[in-house]
Amino acid sequence: MSDDEINQLHINQKEEKPSIVDILTFEHLAELAKQQGAARYIAAVSGDVDNMGHLFEHLMEREKAPLTMAVTISRQFDFFFSGILDAHLRNGDKRIYTVYAGGDDLFYIGAWNEILDEVYEWRKLFGAYVANHPKITFSAGVSLHHPNLPINRIRHDAEEQLKQAKNANKEDPTDKNRICIWNTPLKWSDKEKDEWNNEVIMYVNLLNEAINKKALNSSMMYRLLSYTRSAKKVHSKSKKMRIDDCIWNSLLRYDIARNWKDKNNNKQFKNGLEKIGKEVEQFYGVGTVDPVKYDLFGNKFPIALMWALYLVRHKESKPKNKGE
Repeated sequence: MSDDEINQLHINQKEEKPSIVDILTFEHLAELAKQQGAARYIAAVSGDVDNMGHLFEHLMEREKAPLTMAVTISRQFDFFFSGILDAHLRNGDKRIYTVYAGGDDLFYIGAWNEILDEVYEWRKLFGAYVANHPKITFSAGVSLHHPNLPINRIRHDAEEQLKQAKNANKEDPTDKNRICIWNTPLKWSDKEKDEWNNEVIMYVNLLNEAINKKALNSSMMYRLLSYTRSAKKVHSKSKKMRIDDCIWNSLLRYDIARNWKDKNNNKQFKNGLEKIGKEVEQFYGVGTVDPVKYDLFGNKFPIALMWALYLVRHKESKPKNKGE
């Protein structure tokens, strides 16, 4: 990011704040999501820079940098979160509100679908700001909520998601650089052209298309979610694995054969059903699971399922942040 661009963002930051009549309540934000065709919920996102302690330790002990260098870096991070991101939100069309942003962290609240649309953009902005340095990364946690929950509960749940993002790699605590939603930590995509994560968006679109064509309904999608969770437990040899988790593949095949039928004899519906069935089965069909395919089916596909479910869900039941 050039000096001119940073200066312009700094100038934009000084624009007048919205008047009180422009400020929306949590209920308004949830209603905004509903008006856009999604479920009536809000989302909170908590994020911060990874491994700040290691960064300063490296500067002070190994590089013998003066204390003023650490102060300068702290101020640069603060300028990004309180200045650049703030200007980005002001210049955009999303109704996302800053609870706090400064230092090396942030906490935002907005309509849940708009939060998910924006969160990857923030990560890309941060990457550009630090020249995509591989050791200076950013993690985030997102939680969904009914709009009548108190702010302290919302903050707690978002920070729990952030903790899962940062602690996903038990073998290497310094390996962070993730986003976590619905208790599923996921590496940020390395492709700049991706709006959020290419595979996740692909599946969200595929599932939405199937729902719109009435090839799938919410009950089928919840069962798909159950099969993915069972497959993940079996693959990871989880202590929470039950006997019925081991037959997830048989249950999936039976479900497809019995329930995924084209009642209207429409070729598009049939092709959509077959495509989803093949996409699901190919990951855990036989033998050893490829790590890339495991990441796709075990992590990204469940997120896409939940995302698609909330896009079509209008009942005001409480969203689940804890895994079933």
